[in-house]
Amino acid sequence: MRQLGFEELMDIAFKARKSREIETLKEVNEEFNYRVERRIKLKGRAMKTSLAGQEQTNKWIKDLENK
Repeated sequence: MRQLGFEELMDIAFKARKSREIETLKEVNEEFNYRVERRIKLKGRAMKTSLAGQEQTNKWIKDLENK
């Protein structure tokens, strides 16, 4: 199975946010967390896109949980 790219994951996250699907949003966030942790273990630093996706999905999850 093909791994989704940053833009595809962010598109899924954006749609999940609009429809208030917090579980889908958490799944996307877990994927970004995995990518960040893996890169740090392998090469010492994470990709900027993965960090940005992780940060944005964390913010959206918190926003939905507080509503």
